[in-house]
Amino acid sequence: MNRRMLIRDYASGRRDFRGVILHGVNLHEACLRGADFSAADLTDANLCGADLSACRFERATLGGAMLSGATLIRTVFRWALLTAAVALAADFRAADFAGANLTDADFYRSCLSGADLRDASLECVDFGFADLRRANLSHANLHGACFYGADLGGALLCGANLSIADLRNANLQDADLRGARLLKAIRSDEDLWDDSRWT
Repeated sequence: MNRRMLIRDYASGRRDFRGVILHGVNLHEACLRGADFSAADLTDANLCGADLSACRFERATLGGAMLSGATLIRTVFRWALLTAAVALAADFRAADFAGANLTDADFYRSCLSGADLRDASLECVDFGFADLRRANLSHANLHGACFYGADLGGALLCGANLSIADLRNANLQDADLRGARLLKAIRSDEDLWDDSRWT
């Protein structure tokens, strides 16, 4: 399925796109609110600036997808694959990423306030200057993730793996870190240059 067919079907009232193959599709600035893309293949898709609020991407494949500037409020990504996805300054407020794999993804300056990231694989994800207020990151794997300048106020990080995570200049006020693993987490520039931390 290509962009023209998808937009045409959506305009005619179709919302069920489960399992469709949209590898590399260009949906730049498309409005597809409320569509169901569960189990669909959107590998390397261009979704920049698109309005995908309240869409469903459960178990969908979005590896390498471009989502910068997109609006994805209350969108569901449960158990989806978003490895190496790029989502700069995107709006993921109250989105559901429970159990998803976002390894090496880039959420720089994105808004994920109130998002559900429980049990998600977030290794080496860039959350630099992102808004993660009241986000639920309980039991997430955040090994090597970057939270430089991020706002984690009131976030739930219970049981999360934050080993080697970069927490410099991050706001952790009222964040719940009970049971979190902080082995060699970077909390200051001094930590970053301490060679003994990496041996």
